[in-house]
Order: sequence, then structure tokens, then C-alpha cells
Amino acid sequence: MLAFESAWRILSAEHAQMRELALALQRDAQDGGWRSSTAALSALQRRLQELQQLDNDSHRPKGVALVAALRGKSAEVDALLETLESDQSRCDDWLAEAIALCEQVRAGREPAAAELQQTLGSHAQVLLEHLDREDTVLREISARCLAPEDWPAIVSSISKVLRASRPAAPTSR
Repeated sequence: MLAFESAWRILSAEHAQMRELALALQRDAQDGGWRSSTAALSALQRRLQELQQLDNDSHRPKGVALVAALRGKSAEVDALLETLESDQSRCDDWLAEAIALCEQVRAGREPAAAELQQTLGSHAQVLLEHLDREDTVLREISARCLAPEDWPAIVSSISKVLRASRPAAPTSR
């Protein structure tokens, strides 16, 4: 039980971080300050890249062992994993598109601003739903379908990702 709680505490904390970025992007989409300010557009693009990096380099690698342990447990589990993977794919596409659209807006391509606003809104909506689904349904299914002996390997995998993402400690001379 401790390993389960540890794993989900780490994943939930990261979800909160991703949720915060998604909500900031959603606010940016609605207020549109980036349309008239290159500084705001640059800040928007940095947040998009930060979210992309957090998801690709940290969040997804932490879930690899969990997904592998769940895959094949039941048709219900596999359907959920397929839905989550579909959400991720759509979010990846929208995120890449939004980053590219920022460059088009910067270059003065007028229709790109409306496309960017729509893309940001769609991305935020799906990402927030995806994170909620992970925090509720995936958590519940993992508690129900995985045995206590499955969790130490999952936590170990998460720990490896955490260690790999930490900056190297300075060496003393």
C-alpha cells in the first residue's frame, strides 16, 4: 500500500504541475495578449515548450512501468489505456502545432492567431480531461488490478526517472 501511495503521490504532484501550465495556456488563449505583444507571445511559447518537455521527459517515462503492468489485465483496462494514449497523441499534435503557430504569429501571418487560439483551447480541454481521467479512473483501476508485489517495481521505475532528471550535484574540490 505504501508503494501505491508513493507512486500516486508523485504522479499526482506532476499532474498538478501540468494542470497549472494547461490552465495558464487556457487563460492565454482566452485573453489573447500574445496577439499584440511579442513578449507575451514569447512567454506563451516558452510555457508550451515547458509543458512539452515536462510531459515528454518526465511524466510519460514515470508511467511506463505502470502502463506495462496494467496492459492486458482486462478489456476495460486496455480500453482505458487506449483512450489515454489517444488523448496523449492529440495533445502532442496540438502542442507541436501551437508551437509552430507561435512562429507564424510572430512572422505576421494573420490567420495563425485564430488558429493558435483554437489550438490552445482544444489542447487545454483535452489535457485537463486526460489528467482528471488519470487521477480518478487510472488510479482506481491500478489499485484494483495490480497486486501489492507489482508496486515496488513501478516505484523503482519512477525513482529512476526522478534521479535521471535531477541536476548533477556539484563536485567538491
